Amino acid sequence: MSSEPITSREADSQHAAKAAMEGGARSQGCEQEPLHLLCPITHIMYQDPVSVAASGNTYERWAILEHWRRKGRPHDPLTNIEARSFEVRTDWSKRAEVAAFLEEHAGYVPDGWQDRSIPAPAPE
Repeated sequence: MSSEPITSREADSQHAAKAAMEGGARSQGCEQEPLHLLCPITHIMYQDPVSVAASGNTYERWAILEHWRRKGRPHDPLTNIEARSFEVRTDWSKRAEVAAFLEEHAGYVPDGWQDRSIPAPAPE
């Protein structure tokens, strides 16, 4: 964290962003989307979570596949390690956590989602 003071404009911008995030979620009966249900690449709640076989870390399927396409090789962005394969596995426990969250927050549509539906996982 920087030791330099932030300007009032920066503080206002940070406050507005935080209020927008919290206000949108609260208006739908949700304080905040749990961080453990957000993809570390997209920062959006998982819809099709997969675990990278080499590391065990979970990402949104399309996001990790796009990351690998851009890198040209399998690489784990959280650990910065090169993976041995492009193998991913559906993260069934994370899918269940997302479903439970949605059940607890009836009517809530997560940020970045078009609706509340959880698609079937892509074939592996």
